[in-house]
Amino acid sequence: HLVRLMRMGLEILTEHKVVVKRPDREEILAVKNGGWSYEQVMEFAKNMQVKLDAAYKSTTLPKSVDYEKVNALYHKLYEGYHFCDCAVWG
Repeated sequence: HLVRLMRMGLEILTEHKVVVKRPDREEILAVKNGGWSYEQVMEFAKNMQVKLDAAYKSTTLPKSVDYEKVNALYHKLYEGYHFCDCAVWG
């Protein structure tokens, strides 16, 4: 998870998008299955942290959360969602 999350974090900071379907899926699965040693994972994390810190400092993304905007969006989406009216939901 560390490798995937750090890579996704860098993508978010630099490309301003979230790539869920991973183009590096096979490599991540290999890491998960022991393809990298502990030392390799820790070296990756150390190097990636430097990249993440630099990207965070230079990003144009907001550095804090506008809770009022998030709450308003939540309510707008919630009110626009039509719940299933079937017996499964009680």
